[in-house]
Amino acid sequence: MAGFMVSGWNGFCRERSRRLLVCNASGSIKQIPDGDVAVGDTVTISYRPPAGFFKEGHDLHFAGGYNGWDGDDVPVMTPAQMDTDGAYRMVVTIPNFAQVVDFAISDGIRYDTNDGSFFHIPIRFQQRLGDDGEVEVYDSADEKQRKVEIKEFRDANSTNVVAITPENEKLLHEARATADMVSERFSLGSIHISQATAAYDRIDKTGVGKVAIDAAILAFEEMGFETDKSTLSDMLNDYAEGKERTLFEELTASDFIVAYALLESDESALEIV
Repeated sequence: MAGFMVSGWNGFCRERSRRLLVCNASGSIKQIPDGDVAVGDTVTISYRPPAGFFKEGHDLHFAGGYNGWDGDDVPVMTPAQMDTDGAYRMVVTIPNFAQVVDFAISDGIRYDTNDGSFFHIPIRFQQRLGDDGEVEVYDSADEKQRKVEIKEFRDANSTNVVAITPENEKLLHEARATADMVSERFSLGSIHISQATAAYDRIDKTGVGKVAIDAAILAFEEMGFETDKSTLSDMLNDYAEGKERTLFEELTASDFIVAYALLESDESALEIV
């Protein structure tokens, strides 16, 4: 939709649902305190509007939402108080489900949407439901960094072209047979086996039938398991009772599926019947 001029302000606006004017304005925002934010915190937002944007005498409000709010849904409205220096202050309490606060500033008619990008307050310390069913607080910055590390590892260890040898094909055939065996042995349903094979396929992009153990550890961590090279090696050595014990540097597709089954069932010392 084409924009149009607004009297008293040198900019363009457009109508959205509810006939609100969303304009390409961008005032200045300051967060108080200036630092990492956690769910449950109370944050003060100091806002200085662009000159001539809002009509004199109109009250301003924080107008926003959470986790991707983009102005289409009805906003949460919080009134602003004007300071003696001409800035406006709004106090916002961060709800438990928030991952990011998204907002604009409005007089009920015009919306300063930060040139259409909206203003944002990222929530670093968020809540989620833990494996034990209890609510836990976690550091979202650590989660994001971990995802970056996983992506970088995959990019560094992937190749575009790999010749599939008879040995590779044999390893992949063995993995399919292993999947059927561990499904019955550990009473794992098809969903569990599908999760394991999908996780393996994501790290063995070229289909060679084996991966570095470090890549497998990252894949298991993505699935919610905490493990390391020594632990995985001990688990697989115990499972393959009677064979020479070794510290694994690579896992075949079969090894990966067995390790997943052991981690899932938490029975790392089971004997083969």
